[in-house]
Amino acid sequence: MDQLHRRFSDEQIVFLFEAYTKGLMRRMGVQEALGIGKSRFFVLLKAYRQNPENFSIAYERSTPARLSSGSSM
Repeated sequence: MDQLHRRFSDEQIVFLFEAYTKGLMRRMGVQEALGIGKSRFFVLLKAYRQNPENFSIAYERSTPARLSSGSSM
């Protein structure tokens, strides 16, 4: 399965979290829609609640790629 940031936009996830926080959806429904587990759900929900206006699931690499672009075999 593709990674979350490739399958959903930030707006789609915000929509699901808003529905969850308003009581319109259950946790399991959001988890199933996103294809994530309980722990990942609560990590994302915490990030959303801390800063709902700027919430993003955009992936940012924290380490450089393993292969350098100038290497040849």
